[in-house]
Amino acid sequence: MKVGQTLLLDIGRLEEIAATTVWVRDELAGLRFAKDIDPLDAKTRGQASPPRGKFSQG
Repeated sequence: MKVGQTLLLDIGRLEEIAATTVWVRDELAGLRFAKDIDPLDAKTRGQASPPRGKFSQG
């Protein structure tokens, strides 16, 4: 993952939430979401699905 990279994430019940990487350190990253998200919706489990997308090691 690289700074400035845009991601589409599924978090809890939220699907395809756009976020931009603002910092990366080791295996951690900080994200800025394109829109406000409801923390309760993000914490509530949605329907399980396998991870999607391709990620490269930088």
